[in-house]
Amino acid sequence: MRATWFQDDNEPRRPRIPVRLPTTVVGALLVINIVVFLMQNIFYSIADIQFDFYLGLNCSKLLSLAFPLFIYQFITYQFLHGGLFHILINMIMLWFFGKELESHLGSRRFLFLYLAGGVLGGIVFLLWSLLPDGGGTIVVGASGAIYGIVVYTAMCWPQKTVNVFLFPFMIPMKVFHLALLLVGISLVSGLFSHAGDPGVAHFCHLGGALFGFLFYRYERACSDIIEGARRRKAMKEKQNEEKREGEVDRLLSKIHEEGIGSLTQSERDFLNEASKKMRNRK
Repeated sequence: MRATWFQDDNEPRRPRIPVRLPTTVVGALLVINIVVFLMQNIFYSIADIQFDFYLGLNCSKLLSLAFPLFIYQFITYQFLHGGLFHILINMIMLWFFGKELESHLGSRRFLFLYLAGGVLGGIVFLLWSLLPDGGGTIVVGASGAIYGIVVYTAMCWPQKTVNVFLFPFMIPMKVFHLALLLVGISLVSGLFSHAGDPGVAHFCHLGGALFGFLFYRYERACSDIIEGARRRKAMKEKQNEEKREGEVDRLLSKIHEEGIGSLTQSERDFLNEASKKMRNRK
């Protein structure tokens, strides 16, 4: 017997809370970073599990013979943060600079800029750690990706003005000057990190900034190369198609004049293959 469940019309219904997923890459990145940060703290407080050790950019592991096993860390480290102030600053800058830049680049290119900037930042930090005074073993944070976004924005709209909060003042500043300031601070701090703050991956910032510059500088050239390759491929396919159609017409004329028995086995196979391709296109 099948039971029938129903709801009394007089019974009060619970209000439904609509769940809206992010519709932009910037929104998705914000959600992912915040969720991962919450998980970091929850798992650490409950089970003493440190995400940094497994998902952070661990230089000692990446420089070992087991390098291929830990290459994923170049991506995962970008979604971990070392504290509330760390993630707050990065997410504010992502929201502020990312919205307009994503609409300009498109979602795919923006995501590539973000992730690749973080990857190059991680590579530069890894190379710096090889130096005698490099120091540092594990790095986390989206700062490399953020610096790439800021520098790309500065290259696109150098005269654009933003308000920079320097307690207790709000100072208007051109984006280009802001990018120069941030890169300059990271460069000086990185070179003298042994006397400054060794807990900040300044060379990771510089690597991300470098990718933002290179992506802007050579994006058009790379796009032209890719587009040229696509055009050559399309032209070659068109030529092959015209050649195939000409051969089909010749064989059909041969069948009309001499009968199908006049075809060789290779000609029969060619017609069958051409017929299959025509059906697949439909």
